[in-house]
Amino acid sequence: MPARSSVTVTALADIATRDPIQLQPRTSFDNRRFSPRQLIFQQGDPCRCLFEVLEGTVALTRTLRDGRRQIVELLGPGAYLGAPIEAHHAANAEAITGVRVRLCPLREVEQSPALRDKLSRQIIARVEAMYELAVVLGRKTAPERLASFLAALVEDSEARSAAIRIELSQADIADHLGLERFRIRWNRSLRFGGSWRTRLA
Repeated sequence: MPARSSVTVTALADIATRDPIQLQPRTSFDNRRFSPRQLIFQQGDPCRCLFEVLEGTVALTRTLRDGRRQIVELLGPGAYLGAPIEAHHAANAEAITGVRVRLCPLREVEQSPALRDKLSRQIIARVEAMYELAVVLGRKTAPERLASFLAALVEDSEARSAAIRIELSQADIADHLGLERFRIRWNRSLRFGGSWRTRLA
């Protein structure tokens, strides 16, 4: 799923495609699978390794004391979780779909200038996506937020004529866009360069 906006999955696959640097299989690397809705790590957990998303979609979330949740990022294949910026994770990482990740000990990151460079470029791209999300949440109306989210999903020209499967639940989309839980029926007011309608069950 291509991602050009913070309101959809930041797959960062385009960076991975252009960049031949990949984590090479070694005995110190470990692949793990997570079921939908399973926590990969929690806010406050120690940062002991780097996670590379190989399959699926991961949500980074923060939760208020009253239980309200904000999805701050949606990440797909090619993205790294748990960059060693701080000693502890600043957010929860939750598997939205079935997820497979590759674990890399931090010492491997420290010994690889190429991987550190790749991480730096990913972090820059994700900060830019955060700026976009701040504009969406701070200045756009509820219909505009939803329209931005859907438009990002069909931004790719090949996807405009194809059905798009949205793996997120209504609650996930609401928590990402700062909205109350909602239900969308066939809506003729949401149009993207022509007649385009959507329905979320």
